Amino acid sequence: MAQYEFLICALDVVDGLVEGVGANFQVLFASASRKGERAKRASLAEDTLTLTLTHTLTLTLTHTLTHTLTHTLTHTLTHTLTLTLTHTLTHTLTHTLTHTLTHTLTHTLTHTLTHTLTHSINCFALSAQTGF
Repeated sequence: MAQYEFLICALDVVDGLVEGVGANFQVLFASASRKGERAKRASLAEDTLTLTLTHTLTLTLTHTLTHTLTHTLTHTLTHTLTLTLTHTLTHTLTHTLTHTLTHTLTHTLTHTLTHTLTHSINCFALSAQTGF
């Protein structure tokens, strides 16, 4: 029975606590019920804090993602439009210059050849008339 010497009945422990606390037991008991209310308020505060943090993080992430996506899209669109416009302008200018130069050279050569042939024919006709 030596191994059971230290076992104390739970009822004896509660009785000893009540006796030890004495007249303050009612105050201590009333305080315990107020702690339950405090626990409820603490739980409510914790829930409110959790909701606030969740809301704040959601807004922050939404703002950050919106800003990042806007910046990325703006940069990408600007880069794409710049490349497209550069390509289009280069192509258009090359085509226009080629067309203009071809037209100008054709017109100039035609005019020069026509003028030269006309002059040569006139000279030949004049020399045939004069005998030179």
